[in-house]
Amino acid sequence: PAAALYSVLGADVVWGRALGIAFATGAALYLARLASRHVDRWSAACAAVAFSLFPLNTYIGAAFMPESLMLLASVAAIDHMDLWARTGRERDRWLAALFLATAVAVKLPELFLGVPVAYLAWSRLGWRAFARPAVWLQAVVALALPGLWYLHAHQLKEMTGLTFKIWEAGRDKWGNIDLLMSPSFYTDLVFSNLIERHL
Repeated sequence: PAAALYSVLGADVVWGRALGIAFATGAALYLARLASRHVDRWSAACAAVAFSLFPLNTYIGAAFMPESLMLLASVAAIDHMDLWARTGRERDRWLAALFLATAVAVKLPELFLGVPVAYLAWSRLGWRAFARPAVWLQAVVALALPGLWYLHAHQLKEMTGLTFKIWEAGRDKWGNIDLLMSPSFYTDLVFSNLIERHL
């Protein structure tokens, strides 16, 4: 999205920040809509405000980072799946699949969203949900689109050498055993990230 804005409005970090704010606002609105189906409207509004004022979310929402899009896509996926579980409207099930695919494409760990999505399918159809081809097709869409994106990213790495190095052993936090065994890694993680940004 930022590159598309750059092509029209010119390269400026303000457009990336504006996108972050827009995505963060969208996530809060989706959260309010989702919550309003389970609690009263006042409580849903309070949840959205608390979500928006959470220190990490205020940081992410104003930064030029992909996390605000990930949050928007994650909450929207659950919201649309919850709507489908309540109404059976097929459009919501497919929107849930597309938002889930977006969330996973932005950040691979968002695969965990498959758990609440599967639960919502089960809550509507029971165990029959997992025998329905349409449910499996939804899962294929939600996984195939990010899979194609990651394949494209791998091909770019092969062509250009540009990469975030998240899969290379010894060169990042996931493959660097020395880093993972270092107490300072965990103190930085807890004190700098969890306490400073969350509390």
